[in-house]
Amino acid sequence: MRGSMILSGLIGCTLLICSAPQAVAVSVTPAITLPAVQYGSSFGTQYWDGTGFVSTGGLITGPSGSTGSSSATTGLSSFSSSLTPMPSITASSLAASTIGFHGADAFALFTVDYFFYVDGPVTGATIPVTVRATAASTVTGTGGTGFASEALVVRLADPLFSGPSLSRQGASFSVNDALTVFVGTPYVYGVHMTVQTRVIADGTEVTAETATGSLDPIFTIDLPDADQYRIFFSDGVGNGELTTPAATPLPAALPLFAGGAGMTALVGRMRRRKTAN
Repeated sequence: MRGSMILSGLIGCTLLICSAPQAVAVSVTPAITLPAVQYGSSFGTQYWDGTGFVSTGGLITGPSGSTGSSSATTGLSSFSSSLTPMPSITASSLAASTIGFHGADAFALFTVDYFFYVDGPVTGATIPVTVRATAASTVTGTGGTGFASEALVVRLADPLFSGPSLSRQGASFSVNDALTVFVGTPYVYGVHMTVQTRVIADGTEVTAETATGSLDPIFTIDLPDADQYRIFFSDGVGNGELTTPAATPLPAALPLFAGGAGMTALVGRMRRRKTAN
């Protein structure tokens, strides 16, 4: 299995390994119980219902939700997430107003945390793990204001340990970086994902503002001996869909060997004919 790539995601207790010539699923049990997925932060809206301002929202404690309403003005906010086939989070906000000086606003600040460790032959050794992610933001509307941004942080979860980390944030970005990680159960890493949206329709003109943000990281081990390592994630967390690897190239010496074997056979036949004559 040398030269293979591991795309491993613990879903229950199934480790997915991509290896030439086909993808296989190997049942394994992690050596430790990783912390569960954690959801957090807050979302809310404020809008004019014709008689007064109404505020909605609160703290986020689960994987999805929505709040707000469309009345004389509109304030809507929502968030959602998925753990398979890869972790992904999205937040959206909408504010609209056609009533002078009676505005509306909406916001969502959504965070998801999960955890992983790398199992391998030598505890305490380090290997590069490739982190890939795409963060996308869209803001549309007229007359109001709005923004969307995302953030991704990967680092050792235990503050007693120090080591390399990865941090990216902004309005739309992509990541394709190698992060040096420690091997073994003492070294649990936390993955912190954040999506934030905010829109305001100030009511001074016909306004409708929307903002949406999303983020979806994935981790791979790209080493000649990748089959010696496994990545275990918090229960239920996937790590992307498996793809069939490229065909293994022929060794450089194989065509020469085949040509040499053919020439040897030809010489043998010529000698046999000469002897017969």
